[in-house]
Amino acid sequence: MSGGPPARAKAPSAGLGGVPATGGRHPYPSCPMSKRKKRILVLMKPRDPEDPAAGSVPLGRPKDLIAQLALFNVAPDGSERKALGTAVLHGPGFTVEYASSQDELNQAMIVVNDQDFAWPVLSRMCRTHGWKMQDTESGQVFG
Repeated sequence: MSGGPPARAKAPSAGLGGVPATGGRHPYPSCPMSKRKKRILVLMKPRDPEDPAAGSVPLGRPKDLIAQLALFNVAPDGSERKALGTAVLHGPGFTVEYASSQDELNQAMIVVNDQDFAWPVLSRMCRTHGWKMQDTESGQVFG
């Protein structure tokens, strides 16, 4: 019996910028995030919630969207915006991106990073505000 501590698995060697050099694979295959891909959804407000083909109405002004999302712990990160274009709001397990230069928003993009945290919040948001989400890959509308 040796007196030293048990041997530990060696972490991958650091590549460019401190990122592990793994040839494009996740450095720790057993990590749950290594098996999940980001899911992109479009947030919209349908004209008729029962008929997705009926079109949509605007979500509102950017400041209204920010106020509506703040009820669900979704907000800007607090950094100063440097340019016009896209603004990003951060929520639990997802981000919301919208065109900050528009007076009225017709839609916003949701990027789901962690489905376990995001889905309860996203479904509650949609129920509360009468919104729907459309999956960009499958075209499925839900919410």
